[in-house]
Amino acid sequence: MLNDWVEFEASTTEFLYGKVIEISERYVTVDTINDSICIEIDKVGQIPVTPKILKKNGFERYFEGYYKNPKELHISYNDNLGCWYISDSHDQYMHSDYITSFSAVHELQNILRTLGFNDLADNFKI
Repeated sequence: MLNDWVEFEASTTEFLYGKVIEISERYVTVDTINDSICIEIDKVGQIPVTPKILKKNGFERYFEGYYKNPKELHISYNDNLGCWYISDSHDQYMHSDYITSFSAVHELQNILRTLGFNDLADNFKI
């Protein structure tokens, strides 16, 4: 999806990140810090979500998860499933309504857009 962050192979030893700015049947154009690069779709990969990435985007650590201020979103990591999950309502005892799970930045961006957090999704930081 446009504005999603992806990883791509720049050389046999180097991977770079960029934002998708154009998509065709076989290629994706990615905007990097220095340039725009056209890449075959099968060469584009996922960027795993990490606590560091969540913190860069304004999420704060709270008990077992991360919250976005105002505390409308709760993100936690499930060790048993090996993925992050997002929920919307919670209380001090961490009771929440499960929405969905994800593991990659672009998946989180798409979830944020679906929930109406377009500005956060489109301006997501890596």
